[in-house]
Amino acid sequence: MFPAGSIWRLYAVSAVIALVSLPAVELAEVQRHPLSRRAAKPPPVGAPGTNIRCGNSWNATAYIPAGHSSCIADDGLPYFCITSTCHLEKRRDPKTVPGFRLEDWAFIGCTRYPDEQDAQDVKPVEVPLMHPTQFWADNRRRQLVARGRDPSGDQKIRPYKCGWTEPLDINNQRIVCGRCTRQNFKDLNPPKIPGAW
Repeated sequence: MFPAGSIWRLYAVSAVIALVSLPAVELAEVQRHPLSRRAAKPPPVGAPGTNIRCGNSWNATAYIPAGHSSCIADDGLPYFCITSTCHLEKRRDPKTVPGFRLEDWAFIGCTRYPDEQDAQDVKPVEVPLMHPTQFWADNRRRQLVARGRDPSGDQKIRPYKCGWTEPLDINNQRIVCGRCTRQNFKDLNPPKIPGAW
């Protein structure tokens, strides 16, 4: 048969081939994982969306179709939502009953700032309660800029700055809409308020 020395040589050559091929196999394995972790593609413009949480802004675009609200969702994607399907929902609170009316929506402990039409000597003032008509949130800094009204006597819409510390705080309440359509719009710039991004 084979001499004893040739079997050992065959074994040594096989071992070298196996060891040399291992790094290539390992590299191929490493390259496969990043592909499987790619983020999902966003839905195309016109795609329907359900239970969209307007975490970044609400009604903050220039054009909004009748019967709709504009919404920038938590993932940063813009939507137009049928307003009658929208309700309040607290963030990550399983005890909250969905369906609070939008008319009941309020932020507390906000600072009201003068509007551009107000007199120059009008100073910012903290108000106990304000009802937003639109907002822009900076969730990382836990603050938002809103336009709306407070029960101060007049019904003028003014800018406000509101903050929160905990995820379940009232000022971190957001609108959730049941029937939305993915869009491609940009929000208006928020009102200029000192200390807001």
